[in-house]
Amino acid sequence: MLGKSEFRGEQMNDIITEHRNKIMDILDKFYEILKVYNKRWIQVFVEEEIPNKFLTGEIEEENWKGTILKFKTWKYIPSDITENEILELENTIGTKLPIPLKAYYTSYFHLFDWQRNFSQNSPEHRMEGIWTAYNKYMISFGYLPFSWDTENGCLFCIKFDADNNDCGIYKIDHEEMFDFDYHKNATQNKVDFAMKFFSNNFYDYLEKITIGQIKDFIRLGI
Repeated sequence: MLGKSEFRGEQMNDIITEHRNKIMDILDKFYEILKVYNKRWIQVFVEEEIPNKFLTGEIEEENWKGTILKFKTWKYIPSDITENEILELENTIGTKLPIPLKAYYTSYFHLFDWQRNFSQNSPEHRMEGIWTAYNKYMISFGYLPFSWDTENGCLFCIKFDADNNDCGIYKIDHEEMFDFDYHKNATQNKVDFAMKFFSNNFYDYLEKITIGQIKDFIRLGI
């Protein structure tokens, strides 16, 4: 994994750097566990067009039919998203990104697909997680959707906090959110009630969708 001192030349303020390092630590730990317990999360079929800078090699596996499948293994690469890009996104969506999200998008590019509950972020799809989940109406009630929970048909939302550092994470059913948006009949109480608590902050969210899931795989023998 990348040494923290080697990461990006652009200077960022100390707060974002601290948050970014916490995020990188979680993702680094997750990657090492995946290499042992669930390599498929960091593999793609050889036919897929993946930039060489992501790739660490190819492997072959035999499936239950006896067919040999060839995979490429990918790794994180440093994000080169700039402060200007973040400002442009903020101007477009009409709100400031909470600091943990800024730190996340400026940490690593990865290739986790949208079904893994990650907010997508790759060189070709920069900060795409925001755009796939974006809902202006929810922002007006203090929640920024930033990723999907596809298994349960929900969206992960980060709640805007006064100090912008330690924001809680909530989930809302996509039908409820789209219904609010369509009818424009929401109140703060209705939205707050529809939001289901998921974690105290962004880092707990990352732990749950990464290391927490791996613990379940191990426990269930998957």
